Amino acid sequence: KREHYIEQVMNSSGWDRALVVEKMKKAWKEVGASAEMFAVYKFWEVPEEEWCTYFTKGDVNALRDKYNKDQDIIKLFMNKDLFCKKFDKFMGRPWCISENLTYDVFCEKFGNIGKVIYKPTTRSGGKGIEVFDFDDSNIKETYETIKALPDGLIEGFFKQHPDMQKFSLKSVNTIRVGTILTYDDIPDVEKGKVNIVYAGLRMGCGEKYVDNLHSGGIMTDIDLDTGVIVTDGVDFDNNVYTEHPDTGEKIKGFKIPYFDKLKEMIEEAAAGIEGYYGWDVAIGENGPVIIEVNTNAGPTALQAPYVPLKKGMRYRIEKYL
Repeated sequence: KREHYIEQVMNSSGWDRALVVEKMKKAWKEVGASAEMFAVYKFWEVPEEEWCTYFTKGDVNALRDKYNKDQDIIKLFMNKDLFCKKFDKFMGRPWCISENLTYDVFCEKFGNIGKVIYKPTTRSGGKGIEVFDFDDSNIKETYETIKALPDGLIEGFFKQHPDMQKFSLKSVNTIRVGTILTYDDIPDVEKGKVNIVYAGLRMGCGEKYVDNLHSGGIMTDIDLDTGVIVTDGVDFDNNVYTEHPDTGEKIKGFKIPYFDKLKEMIEEAAAGIEGYYGWDVAIGENGPVIIEVNTNAGPTALQAPYVPLKKGMRYRIEKYL
């Protein structure tokens, strides 16, 4: 994987391999930018003295080490069954774990929906997700297919707000919301308060049901006060989109529906949960729901939309470090 990024930088920068490796090592040592981030952030185009202004993997590691101290909270977020039970109020859709699931319970929970999404418990980043459409003629076959898969979470397919659907053909577009809560004495940080430090809309592309960057999605940044998208869309290869490539919908300037309710929901859900986490939220016809929480929320949700502008975003989380 590292070789892939070395070759990518060599082809884009004109540097030889030795120089690329040297610069990547320096970026990791000095600012915590991995080989992947060196390539994605196009650091060969950024003056070295400005590398420190970018939000990097090293910063995420520092935030996690500083704030994510309670292992019981980590276990809660990592266990899909415990997570859904804890945050059932905010789920907005039926769900169950496939282990020990009977056919009668499957029919009771999902028979009237006709569409479910399966997520394996052992994978992340949208990997292993499958979507099943069914009716009375094939519901038993669908149940048996899911039961043959590794244990996972089954959810009734979520119908998103029609305005949000304009930014994809098939995926439910999620908003990554970064929060930090601490009871430590940190200058300029209120103890016990849920601090929303960033929010970005992720949009799916093509026929995929997932929207994250590593799966070909597009990322934007959202103004926390207004809920308005303030950047163009950017994908993992730094292609810039003023409009969604599949639907033609204009990206910058779009206002997220129910954004105030989204913030209220996150503040309620995250209350008392110490740490740095990335909450994935979807907007339904009647308001926001929680999809899942990431215990190792990467920096690209905040930084990626600003890479084409050559603007580092570390200042947004600096006081928490």
